[in-house]
Amino acid sequence: MTTFDASAMVAPGEVAAPSAVANGAPAETFDALSMLREQVAERDDGEDDLCPIEVPGLGWRLMCDITFPYSKYAAWQTAALPKNQRNGRRVNPLKMDQTELAFNVLLGTCVELQYERVAESGDWETLTGPDGASMTPASDALLRRFNVVDPRSFLRSLFGREARLVEASQRVAAKAGWLEDGEDDDEDPTV
Repeated sequence: MTTFDASAMVAPGEVAAPSAVANGAPAETFDALSMLREQVAERDDGEDDLCPIEVPGLGWRLMCDITFPYSKYAAWQTAALPKNQRNGRRVNPLKMDQTELAFNVLLGTCVELQYERVAESGDWETLTGPDGASMTPASDALLRRFNVVDPRSFLRSLFGREARLVEASQRVAAKAGWLEDGEDDDEDPTV
């Protein structure tokens, strides 16, 4: 006949400590859910919500918010497709207008423009409008100053070449986690 030892019982949501179970000793309880709750509370995702995109050759940068959902990114991709292919189930990146996608991503995520006050110091200041608010590429005062009506024209003149626009938008999407970063491209996949 065997006897039941209730001291080894574990409450729901708790896990017996692995070292106690292995030694055959009475199990100490380890609350895995409490540990998970503490780790989630300690994690700070807020510090990297903005991604600086420097304009090549100028002391200017766009500060882009990378906390956008994938549904928004998918909508930007769909808008970059030719109109006759927007109802398809899958987005075909070969038929997508990458410049249109770049405009959508940069205009949809840019929360402020910054300029480098003194190039040697590396200090960045936010460009503010007459009302004191941060300016974005879609700000009316900025568009009037550049004599353009479309923020896309401003971005095109700011970045110069379309390839720079596409590269900048891909950095934002990669930082947000919706594209692969490409940092592992140096590795040989055949090894």
